Amino acid sequence: QDTPLPSPLLERAEVRFVTLDVIVEEKGKRGWRPDRDLRKNQMIVAVGGRRMELEVFENWCRPEPAAPAGETSTPDAPSPPPKVADARPEPASGDGPIPPTETTPVRYILYFDLTHLKVESLHVSLKAAKRWIQETILPGDEVMIVAGGTMLRIVRPLAPASSGILDDLQLVKTVFQGTDMWAEWEGDSNFGRIKEVLDSPAIGPHYAVMDFNRTKRSLQNLEALMGLFDKVEGTKNLVFFQHTIRLRPGTEYPGVRDPTDVYMFLDRLARAANERNVKIYPVDGRGLARGPINDALTMLASETGGRWLTGTNDLGLVFDRVGADVSCFYRVGFRVPSRHKGGIRKILVRIEGSGRYRVRHRRTLRDTTREQEDMDRLRAAMLQPDTATAFPVTVTAVPLYQSKERGRVRIQVSVARNELLTLPAGEPGAEVRQAQIAMGGTVVPLDEQAWDEGQAAGWTWQGAAEGREPWSFARQAAVSLPASMESDDERDGDVLLTQEIDVPIGGYRLVVVVQDRLTRGVAADVIDFGIAPGQGALGVIGLMVLDPHAAIVTPEVPPDERAVRRQTKKGRIIAASSSLDARARTRSTLAVGEQGQLVYGLCDPSAEAADFDGWKLTRTLVCREGQLEVPMNGVPAPEPAPGERCVLVADALPGLIPPGNCRYEVTLDRPGGERDVRRLSFRILAEAPSP
Repeated sequence: QDTPLPSPLLERAEVRFVTLDVIVEEKGKRGWRPDRDLRKNQMIVAVGGRRMELEVFENWCRPEPAAPAGETSTPDAPSPPPKVADARPEPASGDGPIPPTETTPVRYILYFDLTHLKVESLHVSLKAAKRWIQETILPGDEVMIVAGGTMLRIVRPLAPASSGILDDLQLVKTVFQGTDMWAEWEGDSNFGRIKEVLDSPAIGPHYAVMDFNRTKRSLQNLEALMGLFDKVEGTKNLVFFQHTIRLRPGTEYPGVRDPTDVYMFLDRLARAANERNVKIYPVDGRGLARGPINDALTMLASETGGRWLTGTNDLGLVFDRVGADVSCFYRVGFRVPSRHKGGIRKILVRIEGSGRYRVRHRRTLRDTTREQEDMDRLRAAMLQPDTATAFPVTVTAVPLYQSKERGRVRIQVSVARNELLTLPAGEPGAEVRQAQIAMGGTVVPLDEQAWDEGQAAGWTWQGAAEGREPWSFARQAAVSLPASMESDDERDGDVLLTQEIDVPIGGYRLVVVVQDRLTRGVAADVIDFGIAPGQGALGVIGLMVLDPHAAIVTPEVPPDERAVRRQTKKGRIIAASSSLDARARTRSTLAVGEQGQLVYGLCDPSAEAADFDGWKLTRTLVCREGQLEVPMNGVPAPEPAPGERCVLVADALPGLIPPGNCRYEVTLDRPGGERDVRRLSFRILAEAPSP
């Protein structure tokens, strides 16, 4: 051809290796029994209608234990499932690679949906779990305990079983006591919402909508939990304790017709579980239940390869069923191309042979898009920050001032620019190097007990206050740097996000997630902070130093922030407009020539709005052990916004103070002879401190 066709110099094809655990049962004289001696050529696996070449075929079945002498079995009656402790699989070689010989732990997630459990059903569920822990589980197994519902509480991360697991299990009761007990107040014809609907049929549809929203929220939270298991190898067995989850929430209310179903959210949950090899074993916490089997439960179990439990008072049987599944299964592995188009492909498994077989396995394989993969990583980092360590992140939360009911806190997120990937960008002659970054965080209110005990910020949602909504923020920015980056300042500066919020008195947990958009690396950090009551009219003094080399990710502030304040309900966390430079960072030292500010709050505790008439501030700065007294001009306190009780004062330090120790003192005199005094000692260095 005369005109050359453009073609890429490099074509990249991504291939994904998929493992699949298959449970196979064969019909015999004694009923359905695990088939323990299949060969590789008997198993046909198809994905999206295309047969897969099995690169891995492993037999994880133990030989069937012999019946005790003199004991006979009833024909066509299946044998009882083995206990996990007696049925730990020792992998045996099939027509493929030899599997590892060391004992592989079985991984369990005990998930209690507190929104959909009643007091009695929670008690029965915990009792069954306790008995399983005491009698069956092995020390090498790994167990995670999660209390779900309106939000996720990781009561215990996935870790080897230990003596402390029973104490962790009891924490679920503590979390349940803080819920709105939505399932409990469903009631019946004698009390609760059902009785209200019987008395006033018009409110039935409204309650049905509320049921739908709570069920949707529960399923979405459980879907988000799946992101934690991306890097956890092998099969995870999730035992799902619930009582009132229904395919069509609202059917329990008399007279409600055609309520909306939650099929879409169940389907998304099943697909998310399948991507992480999580089998779901739903349990009906009511025990012996009458009526049809819950369609929502059967769907979750059948789509993920698990089994459901209903129609029995012995909830512990669910653990026996898990034990039976982990005692005999086949693990196969194959490769599929990754196109990142977001499609869903069906998985079909067929067994060739002369017998009658039935199989259980995950039924879907998702071709995730880049956006879905990023979202999964971010969710996992938010739920368990210690799993996201792509680069260092520094997070601070500094209380600036507080009044009788609220306090202002300055949040700052910092990432070193040299930890981020920078690529050339811009037009010829004006090239720069550019990094792309996304920052987000959530401020979680803690319950009083967690705050009083000074609970460490270990598991993100442990100790979160039920019924108090978290507050979140998210920002994206493209940070441009000189193309050469020859100076250390240009190379070593930080990327900062600064946000001020007003919060009610109490304790809080701040979880921050940062993503380098070019590498798709994710990092996270979590800290606790609090606003304690009892501070006087004059707040604690803090030293702020301006960082001239920082790149600022500017937060969005509501255009009429005062109007937002007046409409905000008491107790809610709200964004606040900052009166400090975004480059100001909390420090205990500063170097000669650096721009420093001494910051403190001024609040009127006796009025709804500040009235500083007659108040007098006296400032004194003494350095070098009293040998040098630096004059501070009598700057009046700034006027507060209309209707506000507090104001932030920022006194700029003189620029030519020699190195040495300094002490700053502020005295507040108020009418009636009341006086408050605050002091801050700090040090001025000859050179800038190391980062």
